[in-house]
Amino acid sequence: MDIVYSVLRILFESALLLLISKTIISKYIENLFLKNIELTKHELNSEIEKLKFKLQIDLLNIKIILEKQHQIYAEMYAKLLSSHGKIRLLFGMIREELTFEEYDINDMETYLKNNKVPRGKISEIIDLFNRNKAIAIKETKRYLRMIEFDNAKNSLKEFSNFFWLNEFYLNESFKNSFNNLRTDLHSLLTDYEIANSFPEHLKIEKTSEKERLIDSKIEALVLELRKEFLKG
Repeated sequence: MDIVYSVLRILFESALLLLISKTIISKYIENLFLKNIELTKHELNSEIEKLKFKLQIDLLNIKIILEKQHQIYAEMYAKLLSSHGKIRLLFGMIREELTFEEYDINDMETYLKNNKVPRGKISEIIDLFNRNKAIAIKETKRYLRMIEFDNAKNSLKEFSNFFWLNEFYLNESFKNSFNNLRTDLHSLLTDYEIANSFPEHLKIEKTSEKERLIDSKIEALVLELRKEFLKG
């Protein structure tokens, strides 16, 4: 009887020990699982915060680039119009020219100063004006014409330099539009220079076609710029 009792007690204690062990192991696994879940949750939250921060930085960079881009488009368009205006004024129906016939010597000197003619050249023209007004007027027109061409060249050069300095910020469409207009204006200015020196070489139909093409390209560019600014 004692032996049976001892065996039963051993079996009971073993079963109890096994149950306790299973409970402890189960609890340990549960705690480990929960700990891993918390760790994974923390890591996930950390990654989400990193992605949110990166997204904010990317959006900010895009905003800065777009603002810079729009600023460049506006300034480049202004330089294009300035260059176009100075070149187109060299020839054509919109060109006006003073005769200087009604000018006296004081009027002539004031006019030359206002047009930033160098003092040495002013003295030369005034001296010539005292001796022969017709020749002085002819020389004045020749010199002012030279200044007009220089101003047109400088304006086109300024537009070209601004284009090359900021080419990086232009999208492909606007880069092509501005560059095509730049080359078209250079070609038109070359035609005007040839016509100014050799009037008999002026081909009015060909030059007029270039002028119309440039005007239509500028109109198309304006429409595209409006769309771009409305997007921003």
